[in-house]
Amino acid sequence: MKKGNGVTRKYAERVLLEIPVIADNINKDNSHLQLITKIAVYGSYISSDKEILGDLDLAVEVVNRYEGEEFTKRLNKFAESFTSGSSLDRMFKAANYIYKCLVNGRKCLHINPYMVLEASGLSEGSGYKIVYNLEK
Repeated sequence: MKKGNGVTRKYAERVLLEIPVIADNINKDNSHLQLITKIAVYGSYISSDKEILGDLDLAVEVVNRYEGEEFTKRLNKFAESFTSGSSLDRMFKAANYIYKCLVNGRKCLHINPYMVLEASGLSEGSGYKIVYNLEK
């Protein structure tokens, strides 16, 4: 549950149990342009024992589900479903739609690319915890 400008640890734990289910459902849906391959939690959830967290920080790794012309065709078709913004804006919305689905209306989630977490120098266990890993 959100508390003022933060989120309770108990709520964060519940969200972290739901995230892998949401990721699996996204990955089963071929209409999504990408697959979610890995999700890690980091930040105050890992680095402190506070009961009230600022937000829940997730690093998400995605790969394109389709390649080349097939990806471009599907991206353009999906972008047409958005009604506002320039053509380029609609393409960005389409390409980033997977993150919106993962967040699923939760304002407490802060999503960043997984590659930034890898480059940060943090280590698994002390700096972050993997909560989803797609079985390939």
